[in-house]
Amino acid sequence: MLPHVVRFNAADGNNPYAELMGDAEELVHVIEGFLEAGHLPKRLAQCGVDSEILQELARSAATQWTASFNPRPVDEAALLEIYRAAYS
Repeated sequence: MLPHVVRFNAADGNNPYAELMGDAEELVHVIEGFLEAGHLPKRLAQCGVDSEILQELARSAATQWTASFNPRPVDEAALLEIYRAAYS
């Protein structure tokens, strides 16, 4: 999920990750490199997640404490966008 969250958070023109790396896409590239090095899946579909539950996942995530301090405001619709991006 992390590469997709990074892209979402930087999509509005802000880069909350600037102190970590100058460009959000560079950070995504590094994270994806870690996934490759660890032979870990990059997509939810590769983890066996059924696309039918993405809405439920977004609904649940919207109620979690982590949604309250995301650098970019999120709600159920925004989280569904992230889950869809991470799915395929």
